[in-house]
Amino acid sequence: MVAYMGPAITGVTGGNISHSALSYGLSYGVKKATGKTPIEQVISLTKEKQERARNKEKQAKARKIGLLSNLLSQHLETVAPVLSTKN
Repeated sequence: MVAYMGPAITGVTGGNISHSALSYGLSYGVKKATGKTPIEQVISLTKEKQERARNKEKQAKARKIGLLSNLLSQHLETVAPVLSTKN
């Protein structure tokens, strides 16, 4: 409730009551619909976007490691018989 007082106080002191009322109304509507204030909603969406980006990076690294592992396995399969015949 305290978060909603800011726009109202600003409107009264700044003389822009309609702007404050609209801001309060929108904030209240967002809070009621999502359970979060607008700034909490923005923070949440930003964190989700960052998490998706991190997951993509992890997946890309895992693919690279998998490719490298396959290449090494293939190389060892080729080299192992040659090395065993030389000993």
